[in-house]
Amino acid sequence: MTDFIDFLKTKQDEVKQQESLNKQRVEDWLHALTAFYQQVRGWLELATNQGLLEIVQDSIYVDELGGYLAPRLCINVGADEVFLEPVGTVIIGAQGRVDMIVNGTVRVFILDDLKERQWWYADRVFSRDVTYKELDAKLFTNLLQTSLS
Repeated sequence: MTDFIDFLKTKQDEVKQQESLNKQRVEDWLHALTAFYQQVRGWLELATNQGLLEIVQDSIYVDELGGYLAPRLCINVGADEVFLEPVGTVIIGAQGRVDMIVNGTVRVFILDDLKERQWWYADRVFSRDVTYKELDAKLFTNLLQTSLS
């Protein structure tokens, strides 16, 4: 019976360790999202200040790593709504993903590194010919403009 009790204690310790790792990963992800959204706000500051668009933040539930609430941005341009919606961190080959969703079109942004916080646009992500472009203000605003056209 002692072997079985030791086994159960080991399993319990493994679960606690994994929960701690998941909690840290979620915290790092939420910090990266906050920084990304601040960057987006900066890219759109001129248009926001001129009343050409409005940025609103709310939260959505992400069902991974035990589940958590994550921030989501809504960019209102006239009657159009553009959502920057976090998909999560359980992504093959990346540390996180945020989708730009507008009028049924999905554009995918990939976080390369949680610490460096380097974001990429994944073009043609749903095909074999996916390419990655470093995300900057010009690319972001071009994607936003194209999505709203």
